[in-house]
Amino acid sequence: MSISADGKILGMGTKNGDVYFYDSNSFSQKAKKSDRTQPVSEIKFSPNGDYIVVGSVDFMIFVYNSSFKLIKKREIEGSSWKAETTFSLYLLFLHLNKRVSTLFSVFPFPKDVEPV
Repeated sequence: MSISADGKILGMGTKNGDVYFYDSNSFSQKAKKSDRTQPVSEIKFSPNGDYIVVGSVDFMIFVYNSSFKLIKKREIEGSSWKAETTFSLYLLFLHLNKRVSTLFSVFPFPKDVEPV
């Protein structure tokens, strides 16, 4: 379970891989995503609310936009059931087995920011 930074959206994952998104004030369902068949291991909202990352125990990472549309799907390699994801201002990083890789980039970068 995870809540967005602004506290408006609640994300809940299930053992069968479904993810439910609720309005945290009214508890009305905003969306249901059934892109996975394995248990959900992580739900993360970006600090600005533009992206939602869902990880499952079958090493799949799903990235949704704020309208709950799937925009990126990626299988990860590793031996851990849970990959830690963190957001910077313009990048989503995947931390797995002491490695860090960029999972998702938001383009274009502002002119005053140099991508690494």
